[in-house]
Amino acid sequence: MSRAALAESIGFGLDRPYALVTYHPETAGGASPAAQFDALCAALERCGLAAVFTKANADAGGADINARIDAVCAARPGQYVAFTSMGVLRYLSAMKYCAVVAGNSSSGVVETPSLGVPCVNVGDRQKGRLLSANIICCAADEASVYAALQKALSPAFAAQARQAKSPYNGGDTSGRIVRRLEAFVQSPSLGKPKLFYDGPVPGWGKGGQPMSGLADSFREMWKTALTALGQLNTLVPDYWDGALDTALRVVRTALPLFAAVLLVQLVLLVFRAAKAPAAHPRFRRDAGRGAGTVRLGLFSRMDGGGIIGTPQAAGR
Repeated sequence: MSRAALAESIGFGLDRPYALVTYHPETAGGASPAAQFDALCAALERCGLAAVFTKANADAGGADINARIDAVCAARPGQYVAFTSMGVLRYLSAMKYCAVVAGNSSSGVVETPSLGVPCVNVGDRQKGRLLSANIICCAADEASVYAALQKALSPAFAAQARQAKSPYNGGDTSGRIVRRLEAFVQSPSLGKPKLFYDGPVPGWGKGGQPMSGLADSFREMWKTALTALGQLNTLVPDYWDGALDTALRVVRTALPLFAAVLLVQLVLLVFRAAKAPAAHPRFRRDAGRGAGTVRLGLFSRMDGGGIIGTPQAAGR
């Protein structure tokens, strides 16, 4: 948009130098967002700049900042104006014609280098990002912001900002995206079933820790069950698909739990069997057949006058 078209669209005169200001609350620090914004406003007033504000986001403290924006705009109707959102075209047009972008929005870091506009980045919200030569970082207090604004408004720094190269400009990015999408659409693999790859899982086969024979057996049982369920799905008519998918999800969810319970039962059974025979309540020694002979009460049979494992048989 032209400067005149933008001024008409937002209902605000742009014939004097103005700052494009966006300030969001810092969520990672302990400082008061409202106090930081007040320091920014005080520095703007000292510079004598007009300002176009875009309001803060919904993070904690954003409502306080927006209330202060409304208050300063109401106190200076010809100097300040505010918008909840300007839209992409009007916002970038306002950035193009402004004297400086001030605040802590990511747009000041990412977009201003492409337009060659000076930017004062206040506080630590954008800390750690790649910065272009058109950006001045400062602390969120009035003196620091005022000094940064004075430097940004100087002719020397304005010339430096116009020569800045954006670290975020990848060149023909949209063209590369389009070419990748075209190659994918024309690929012979388009429309084919998805491919799945088994990756190594620690403790489960190749690439992991050695597996016990029992764990190996459970893995094979699990794979066989899933294979059978998948084959069953291909044999059922379409109108059963919804119900079958639901059933498969339930089975796949319950099967690991069932396997875990079965494994615990098996371990307990092996543990009990490994105990000393004399200590087990179902073991009996047969005194008549010599020490070391053990009878199991769990399995009984007839042997002459009694059942092996019963008091009658053990006493023979």
